[in-house]
Amino acid sequence: MVPDLPATGTEAGRFSPAGLSSRAILIAGIVFAIVILAGTFAAYPLLAGSSAPATHAANTGPAGENTPGGSWVKIITNEPTPVPTTDVPASTLPTTVLTTATPAPATKPVVCAADRVKCNNTCVDLRSDSMHCGLCGVECEKGQFCLNGMCQKSCSAGKTSCPDGCFDLMSDKDHCGSCLNDCPRGLICYRGQCSAPATPMPVPL
Repeated sequence: MVPDLPATGTEAGRFSPAGLSSRAILIAGIVFAIVILAGTFAAYPLLAGSSAPATHAANTGPAGENTPGGSWVKIITNEPTPVPTTDVPASTLPTTVLTTATPAPATKPVVCAADRVKCNNTCVDLRSDSMHCGLCGVECEKGQFCLNGMCQKSCSAGKTSCPDGCFDLMSDKDHCGSCLNDCPRGLICYRGQCSAPATPMPVPL
C-alpha cells in the first residue's frame, strides 16, 4: 500500500480529487511495467528454446561462436562416403614356386676286363654266368648251369654235365677228360686219358 501523502493547497485531513487521480495513474503505470518485465523475463527461455532448432540447423559461422541472442551455432559437415576397395587378401593371391632342375649325376662308363663282356651295364663271364650264358640275356633253366657258354644239367657227384648229359670224364670214352672228347677206336679212357687197353681188343673190320 502506498501511504497517503498530505495534500498540497488543501486543509489537513482532506484530499483533492485531482491529486488522488494522479497518484493512482502513476501507481498503475509502475505496476503495469513490472508485470510486463516479469512476463518478458519469464517467457524468454521458452522463446529462446523454440528458436534453437532453426539456429542449430544453420550452417553458418565457426563452431562454438556465440551469436547475438545467446544461442550457439552447430556446423553440420558432410563426411565423404568411403569408396569400397578391391584389395585381394594376400592369402588368396596365387603363389609361384620357383624350382631349379637338379642335374642328373654323371655315370661313369663301365670298362670290363678282356675276359668279360658288358651286359646291362655290368661285366659278366659268358662262359659261366647262368643269367648270361653264351650271350647277354640268355638265362639257363632251373636245374641247369652255364659251362663254357652252354647251359648244362646239374649232375651228381663224380659226373660232369655235358651238352648231351652227365658223364664221368675220367672213364667215359666219348667224354674222356672233357666233354665230347671221343677216344679213337681200340683205345679206352683211363683216368681221363685215351690209352690202349692192357688186353688187346679185337679191332672190328
